[in-house]
Amino acid sequence: MSIIRRVLGTNNEERNLNGLGLIPSAFDRVPGISAPLVNENSVLGLSTAWACVTILSDVISTLPLDSYVRDNGQRRPYRPAGSKPEWMSNPIPGSNMTINETLSQIVVSLYLNGNAYIFAPRDPDTLAPLEVRVLDPRMVDVKHEGREIVYTIRNGAESLRYGPETIIHIPLITIPGQAKGINPLEALRNTLGLGMTLDASAASFFATGSTPTGIIETSDTLTADQVKNLKEGWLRHHTGANAHTPGVLSGGATFKALSFRPEDAQLLASREFTVNELSRIFRVPPALLSVTTPGAMSYSSVVELNAMFVSYTLRPLAEKIERALSLLIPLPEAFARLSMDALLRGSTRDRAEVYRSAVSTGWLSISDIRRLEDLSPIDDVSASGYRQPLAEADAAIASAQQKANVYAALIGAGMDPAEAKRIAKL
Repeated sequence: MSIIRRVLGTNNEERNLNGLGLIPSAFDRVPGISAPLVNENSVLGLSTAWACVTILSDVISTLPLDSYVRDNGQRRPYRPAGSKPEWMSNPIPGSNMTINETLSQIVVSLYLNGNAYIFAPRDPDTLAPLEVRVLDPRMVDVKHEGREIVYTIRNGAESLRYGPETIIHIPLITIPGQAKGINPLEALRNTLGLGMTLDASAASFFATGSTPTGIIETSDTLTADQVKNLKEGWLRHHTGANAHTPGVLSGGATFKALSFRPEDAQLLASREFTVNELSRIFRVPPALLSVTTPGAMSYSSVVELNAMFVSYTLRPLAEKIERALSLLIPLPEAFARLSMDALLRGSTRDRAEVYRSAVSTGWLSISDIRRLEDLSPIDDVSASGYRQPLAEADAAIASAQQKANVYAALIGAGMDPAEAKRIAKL
């Protein structure tokens, strides 16, 4: 129900108070809505946007990062000089930052600018990076010069030009033929601006008290000066230190208190709209944003929720970053990999069921499982063996087992061993 309808009532009673007279008399300040400035800082001022960006950056930056190399189709750890590449260490040489902070900056840059740029000059002899540093994407220009891509970094009045051998560029989404990724803040300016406007309007609503506490009605027609004097007199005697004192009205005037809830002004609905829009933009499930409305928690379990989030949001994002970080490894066959096993581990019962199936079908050994669970190894050769169900064994092995069973049954019945062996065809 709108404010005017609540003030005037829903019946057909005639009143001197009308919408045209109410707004200048009761609402002395009519709020205006102007186009907000949409940039990195203003968007992060939205609590939902802040939550989405921090969730994505925190999850990606805390995933274990390792380097591997494929040897005849087999993946094994890549350990030059007996350890991981130097830029995977803490802190990263040349930047005094940890790899976790670097990954976090990459994610934040992607979602607030649509591009992430890694400055990685190489050693001319080993081609190993001398420095790994994420640049401010607002200071980088990208353009094609013939078949070459040139990155120009603005540093005050100075501009430095580099090629792809020094700058690793990670775009979030690109249009074919464009060298630079689409900036989500520019592409979604209207949606994000609407969210900031609704947020500012809600703050203004409570800060300025946009709704009157009540109205004074009279059957007489009052002049503008009389309306002003009546209103100021009431405020003077019944606000501040005089609040809650009894009021006296004469001449048939009556005071009617108004009770407005935030729902009547559609504040809660507008804020829920902003949460849903930003959840859709960043592809973060509403449940992870503490939304408890019906439908937001419709997943049957937290395991399924994590699997959806990993499959459709984290995995594509991680693969973009992995491909870029793999360029920092001089060996062409080597690559970087972010492990998501921890996100999909589930409960202890779920893992036990998976491990039981893995051991019985022969694709994990006891030693493999203990290593995945960070348990100490067992000093037993059999723990490293891989089992195979007899039903899935080779036909010759199954036939031999059947013959052995026949032979054992004949011997148990008292038959001569030689005759039993002949009958069982052993």
